[in-house]
Amino acid sequence: MCKNHIKPFFLKPILFVLILTFSSCGLMEKDNGKTEDISPTEIFIQGVGLNVQRVAFNSDGSRLITSGNKGTTIWDMQAKKELINLYNNDAHSSAVSKSGRYLITFNPADHGLIKICDLTTFKIHSLRIFDKEESGYGRYISGITISDDEKYFALYSNKIMVFDLESLSQINHIELKSRHYLFDYRKQGLSFLPGTNDLLSISYDISFSEPDVVTEEGDLNLNQIDHYSVNIWDIKSKEPKIEIDLNCNFILSYALSPDNKKLALLLINKELRIIDIINRTVNNHRIEVERDIDAISYTNDGSILFANRKGIIGRYYSDSKKHIIINTDIRSRFRAYSCSDLAIANDGENIVFCSGYSTLLLYNVADNETTLLTDEAKNLFGAYYDSGTLVNILTSDKIFHQNGPSFNASEVKIKQLLSYVCADQLMIENIFSGEKQIFDLNLARTLFSGVIEENEEYYAITRDGKYGFKSLQQGENDNILAVYDMENTYSNPVLLEKSGGYGINIKVFNSNRKAIIAGFATDLLTIWDLQTGEIIDTLDIQSGNARAFDFIDDSKCLVGVRGIVRLYDMNSRNIIKSYIPKGYDGRYKDITKISFSPDKKYFATGDTDGLVTIWSFDNENELVSFKTHKDWITFLTFSPDGKNIISGSYSGKSLVISEVTTGKDIARFVAFADGEWIVITPKGYFNASPNGAKYLNVRVGNQVYSIDNFHEKYFNPAYVASVLQGKRI
Repeated sequence: MCKNHIKPFFLKPILFVLILTFSSCGLMEKDNGKTEDISPTEIFIQGVGLNVQRVAFNSDGSRLITSGNKGTTIWDMQAKKELINLYNNDAHSSAVSKSGRYLITFNPADHGLIKICDLTTFKIHSLRIFDKEESGYGRYISGITISDDEKYFALYSNKIMVFDLESLSQINHIELKSRHYLFDYRKQGLSFLPGTNDLLSISYDISFSEPDVVTEEGDLNLNQIDHYSVNIWDIKSKEPKIEIDLNCNFILSYALSPDNKKLALLLINKELRIIDIINRTVNNHRIEVERDIDAISYTNDGSILFANRKGIIGRYYSDSKKHIIINTDIRSRFRAYSCSDLAIANDGENIVFCSGYSTLLLYNVADNETTLLTDEAKNLFGAYYDSGTLVNILTSDKIFHQNGPSFNASEVKIKQLLSYVCADQLMIENIFSGEKQIFDLNLARTLFSGVIEENEEYYAITRDGKYGFKSLQQGENDNILAVYDMENTYSNPVLLEKSGGYGINIKVFNSNRKAIIAGFATDLLTIWDLQTGEIIDTLDIQSGNARAFDFIDDSKCLVGVRGIVRLYDMNSRNIIKSYIPKGYDGRYKDITKISFSPDKKYFATGDTDGLVTIWSFDNENELVSFKTHKDWITFLTFSPDGKNIISGSYSGKSLVISEVTTGKDIARFVAFADGEWIVITPKGYFNASPNGAKYLNVRVGNQVYSIDNFHEKYFNPAYVASVLQGKRI
């Protein structure tokens, strides 16, 4: 069902007018001249822990943009390599110019600012589009697009705004129809036509929808009809060269033919509306495939390439109204049932699938070839120092032992004792003997070694290795924590009353007589008597999420809650002291880890935002904070001399060694699924396993290369060894 209303097309005379720069309301402030520098040369490991959530191509498919909470990354499609990662720029709307020189991004957290990255001058400029106060009232930016000649860029924020790319001054604005908003779903509805400075916009009437969007059962209504408007604008006169109205089902995506003469709209019910822009006609089509379709693109032969999030790829021939399915290996390489996002290049040559946030698969249509773009790095479970200053790093199947400038790997099976990602205790199994041991990362020693059955799941072991905590089912749906004697696991355990939902973090004190435990489904910290199983008390943590805590000694416990650290007297249960970040205004990130320096004069915390903070017990405010990760800090370890600290994060897949006093990175370690590893310093000097360097890239300007031509300059095991030993060079 579709009603099309095509207005007559009149060529309007071209008027040469003086375009004034708008400067009212502070819109054109370059954020007080704020600029950031980009290093012209960078040595980096490709695609480590990017956590991709959105993908898009530039106009000719030569560049790919990926965005997520690890930042925004540009990829060179010819080299099939990562070009640059803007670590703190998570783009909800973005565009890369045809030549790859410019990247423009918007993140709602920037409150009305866009960032323009110039990869020729290596500068990032900030430009304010609307006042910060307006961001709290639903104001946003979408549809960022750059003309192929790189003279202009445009975006949508309540209206279409057109800018001069060189001066960053606004030259015009275009108002959409009354009650119309820009289409913004899988593909944003604003684009410069290839090879021109005309703008294509697709908008919809927010007040028109029949019947309701959602059925009475709560499902998306496939019969919903919306009112859309397709326009091609002259950016100088602000007048539409073409205006087409149509009522149809919800639009998922669209594609423009290479000659700019046809526009295909993909609807939610696998239907196509193919608009002949020159003749101003609309033809209805339907692709009769079993699965839904999520994206389309025209190819050079005039067919329409389509794909969906489950990895199905095909071609549709509008003349014959027939389609074919292309056999690929894409689906078998997904790490989840379906991908989280996908994009097809405008020329139909490449399709990129984002599977499980950390896997990017590039499919080349002509070669029927799939390439893995992102890393094969392993998640890290933790690290510790052995006697001296040698680092040991643990993954799910290996322990990497530092040996001078290199690392030797032991094959093992490792799993965390808790389902909590920040567990301090690990179960390590020798793959040859089958012997199991429980290792404590904080203590850097084995707590228990012996027989542990396959079905035995321990939450924690006491630090002397005598007692273990397990979950015991009571009734059909209830579980309770039970304390077992590790030397006689068949003896009757002590059942901790009302402990269902607890076990996310367990610390034992008072000579194994008491335990303080955090819950999965509760914010409480509760203390139990381990001999009777009775509740002794509950700490007053004032409605916070207190999952990170540890004991200085039996009478003093540090607890991280609501971004603040509190020191408790465990005898009186009173707060002795609170450690509060400078400028704390009530907004916070939950603390996930606490670690003590060897001399117990300092402690470190890590939070859910990747921030590491160093504190002195003598001061209520932090000494230094630094951010080397983008998500949950899962482990923190001071070096034996207290000068450095090791940190790792939930999905960052890298271990970082930082200076305690400055927070500066010293080195970064990454291990890969094939057993290779790399240690790299901020200056780019590295050491690697025999084939580990294959994961390194070198960016020079806006070109990216493999490490091969730079290997002799940057491969420096002696320098890396000195850095790992704590020497300042």
